[in-house]
Amino acid sequence: GATLKNTIKPGFQVGFGVERYMSRKLLIHIEAYLAYSKYLFLEEITYGNARKYVSFSEKLYTVELPLTFSYEFTINKTHFITRAGFSAARITGITGLPERKFDEDAQPIPGATQDISEYRKQMIYSGIVGAGVRYKVPRGIVYLDLRAKVGINNIVNSEKRIDNETVITNFHHIDDDFSLNTLSLSVG
Repeated sequence: GATLKNTIKPGFQVGFGVERYMSRKLLIHIEAYLAYSKYLFLEEITYGNARKYVSFSEKLYTVELPLTFSYEFTINKTHFITRAGFSAARITGITGLPERKFDEDAQPIPGATQDISEYRKQMIYSGIVGAGVRYKVPRGIVYLDLRAKVGINNIVNSEKRIDNETVITNFHHIDDDFSLNTLSLSVG
């Protein structure tokens, strides 16, 4: 049998955005940013009484273009915001690092980091929901923005799934279909 565990690691994003009031409380936001994500697939495989552990860590670099709409309401000088929208991201780089070990306490046997862009689709689509708060201060605004992005599409190139012979043969890892879900917190 096999036990699977997937983990998202901390990442970052940097970019800029433009917003415009469409009405007194409704805004449209267009943003562009570079993002870095890291995640890990861990598989525990049991053969009789023996166990083997296989992990595959990925580092993903994207250029993202989110389009969101927000509704703003104010209590005293604090502006509360709810948000919904869509994001399209282009993969600009992605690497994978396989590892295996023959016992939970054993030293891992790492593979080589490799470019896995041919095994991934080039575009990632996500739905966005979020909430935030803005507070006016002298000469600016302090804000806090929490967003969840829910992956819409599978990012694995299914036609190439079994083409990475080194990872399959040496590390017993074959890509499953997956989409990326992320949670981000912005402060400024």
